[in-house]
Amino acid sequence: MLFGRSLILFLFTIILTCFTSCKEDIRYEDKQPSPEIAPYLAQAVQIGDSGFHRKALRYLDSVYVNAGTVSPVDKYYYYSFFFNTYTHRLKDLDLAMPYADSMLLIAGQNEKEYGKMLAEAHYAKGDVHMSRGEYGEAYSHIYQAKTLVRNNLDSCGLSDYSYRLGMVLYKQKRYAQAGEQFKQAFRESDKCPDVFLYFYRRQELLANVALCYTKTATYDSALHYYKQTIAFVDAEKGKFPERNPAVYGTAKAVAYGNMGDAYVNQGKDSLGEALYKRSINTNTQLLHDNVDAQITRLKLAGLYLRHNEINKAGALLGQIKSISDTLHDNTVTLRWYDLMWRYYQKKGQPAIAFDYLLKHKHVDDSINNVTREFVETDINERFKNMDKQFELEILRKNNELKQNYLILMVVGAVLSMIILGLIYYSWRKSKKNVKQLTDLNDRINAQNQHLEKLLRELEQSNNEKDRILRVVAHDIRNPLSAIQALTQFLLDEHSNYSPEQKELIELTNEASSNAMTLTRDILEAATPQPSGALEKEWVDINALLSSSINLLRFKAGEKKQTIALTIPDTPLSLYINKEKIWRVINNLVINAIKFSNSGSVIEVTTARDKYQLRIAVKDSGIGIPDNMKNKVFDMFTDAKRYGTAGEKSFGLGLSICQQIIEDHSGTISFESEENKGTTFVVSLPIDGIRIR
Repeated sequence: MLFGRSLILFLFTIILTCFTSCKEDIRYEDKQPSPEIAPYLAQAVQIGDSGFHRKALRYLDSVYVNAGTVSPVDKYYYYSFFFNTYTHRLKDLDLAMPYADSMLLIAGQNEKEYGKMLAEAHYAKGDVHMSRGEYGEAYSHIYQAKTLVRNNLDSCGLSDYSYRLGMVLYKQKRYAQAGEQFKQAFRESDKCPDVFLYFYRRQELLANVALCYTKTATYDSALHYYKQTIAFVDAEKGKFPERNPAVYGTAKAVAYGNMGDAYVNQGKDSLGEALYKRSINTNTQLLHDNVDAQITRLKLAGLYLRHNEINKAGALLGQIKSISDTLHDNTVTLRWYDLMWRYYQKKGQPAIAFDYLLKHKHVDDSINNVTREFVETDINERFKNMDKQFELEILRKNNELKQNYLILMVVGAVLSMIILGLIYYSWRKSKKNVKQLTDLNDRINAQNQHLEKLLRELEQSNNEKDRILRVVAHDIRNPLSAIQALTQFLLDEHSNYSPEQKELIELTNEASSNAMTLTRDILEAATPQPSGALEKEWVDINALLSSSINLLRFKAGEKKQTIALTIPDTPLSLYINKEKIWRVINNLVINAIKFSNSGSVIEVTTARDKYQLRIAVKDSGIGIPDNMKNKVFDMFTDAKRYGTAGEKSFGLGLSICQQIIEDHSGTISFESEENKGTTFVVSLPIDGIRIR
């Protein structure tokens, strides 16, 4: 197998050596139309520039018909004039394509003599393919054009080819490669003259690089290039005071809108919203890019819908509709229909939503079904005969090339035989490998079935464990409660104990109290409750925190500790299960007391933003070691430590806190440094808050 690959590589090396040795870098000569034809071409250009495009075509057509035999170069310029008129003036790509083919046919007869014309013909053909959405063919022709002129153009001239290659790659959604082409084009354009046209192209190239990074989700790099685009515009615009300031404002506004996309994709929605608004405020002005403003409005409306800000989204969508009626842009219309059906769906109006969904589908289909059929051009009979004569001339001059093709065919046939032999050998070998893989797959399937059985048994065992825990915890509560009540009675009603007896009774009371706490935690942990089953009510969160902290001040006082509570001045209510959230706060503060030194301060604070309410409990105690941080929320965790006064820990409290907070669609997290304290933060979603 290795020998076969080496042989193929050797043969390909021979072929490449032959072609590269015969093909050298050539500097092509500019070919101009003959003195007899040049004045007529200039006259046709003048007629076309006056707006009479079809008249210019008829004029040049009559000149060539009456000219008799014309040179290949003159004929090339004839085809080039027709191509440019149909492409850029009349916007008829189907009629432009045959003229590009004719340009390619003429220039291709002698690359050394007509190399620059051949490059122009490839570029022209690639341009039409690009406009028709045929990106593979477009890339091939533009790349060939750049290869032909790489030694004939300066850096500035090459930048246009790199730019077009980047645009083709972007249309193909090959964003990483497109970004590299745009970067290369920007570097090449550094030598371009200081004129407005190149300034505008250079800022566009920077913006395109940023857009490619956005498409590949490399948002930090995208933001870097967007900022570089804006800085470039600000630095260079002073060189062209004659230009309308709206040009620079539009360029920056487009960059701001695209920066908003990058921030939103990073989850920084507030920054994205601000940039969207900044872009819209600029591009809605006179002489700015109103279509881009509409597209940015659509992005902002989509952001509002995602955050369920339905009224804002509805107002913005209505504003977009009123302006879109005058712009008639299919991209805006399609996206508007998409957002409208989502808007009415969120409003609970499915009938209206469905109507907009149908409209969206109709517009989408109409855009995708744009015809790409080729039509044949109608060229007069005289030029058809000239084409045939010219083709015969090309065939005669290309005999040597045909001989090279024949050699290539022979070599290709030999290679084909070798490849077929290698394929047969590989097939024989792969047949054996398939059998081995089939046997291995059977064994893997059997192991998977065994693992599934073990998982089912493990789940049953886990359910049985929870059941046993619930039964044991429930049945042991009554005797423990009796012991606790009895020892408390003995402590309250009798005082004639010896110190040893009193100490034993107090130890028994404390042990029974700890055991009752442990059974309660076990019952809580073994009986998870779905969030939808929680009984919730509107609870004054400030009052809940105040009452909870006031009850715990006595416990903190036992260790000469102080609890500092900071709450907002404005009362607010939270839709929660009061008992469950009280338990979370109680547990976090008791932990802070337990693991803080005597005389320390425990801080309890609240804060809110647009999306959530946060409750933080901060201590300056012994902290959590690094090797325990990933275990503190585990049920029955071994990450247990004694408090600063020897208090016991059962390892269930934080697990239950996490379960309660997640049942409220919130989060609980912590930051800790050993011997420097711990801060636990509980976050609850904003949609549950009501300000009074």
